[in-house]
Amino acid sequence: MTALPFHNELGGATGSLPTLSPVMVETLAGFRAYVRFASTDLEQNRRRFYDLRWQPTLFGEGALVRVWGRQGQPGTVRATVYPDRDQAQTAIRQLVRRRLQHGYQVVDWQ
Repeated sequence: MTALPFHNELGGATGSLPTLSPVMVETLAGFRAYVRFASTDLEQNRRRFYDLRWQPTLFGEGALVRVWGRQGQPGTVRATVYPDRDQAQTAIRQLVRRRLQHGYQVVDWQ
């Protein structure tokens, strides 16, 4: 799995995320359905993934579902229910920022 190039504010492809601008974090935190991050370092035998998903619940609320683990494995799943997406945005921004700070790259998002 290869990381998709992320486009900076000026529209140029950066290839990776060297710096964290508020615009990058806001753009990724505004995902509609999911955002997938990956961290791969073959020398250290590290192949990790981290998914953030927004899913509606049966009672009209929303669930922020986080899945993480080693690529090729099922992963650990955690879900947190919020009354609506607006109330979840602070947590989403924080999670996106943290993944990027830890060297993860954006693989896919919608």
